[in-house]
Amino acid sequence: MEHTFNVKRTSSSRLGFWAVGLIAIACLVIAPVSTSGQATTGQIGGQVTDPTGAVVAGATITVTDEEKGVTFAGQSDGTGNFTIVSLPPGLYSVSAAAAG
Repeated sequence: MEHTFNVKRTSSSRLGFWAVGLIAIACLVIAPVSTSGQATTGQIGGQVTDPTGAVVAGATITVTDEEKGVTFAGQSDGTGNFTIVSLPPGLYSVSAAAAG
């Protein structure tokens, strides 16, 4: 058995159509503003310790982008901590070297 329905458009449905249209336009205008705050870089951090667990201050840290071969360098602080910032997305290896 089939049912047939008649749909009559009223002025309130036109108002709803325009409201949806205005909301859609507002979303398109606002979207670029809200996404502009997203970061496009990252950071790698850690702590350098020796085999006995003692922290290593002043170690040279090298972070290498495995796909592009680009290196970034930094140094551990007095507590052995380091942070390498402004890294573009990628696969990285991290190494540390210190005298002694």
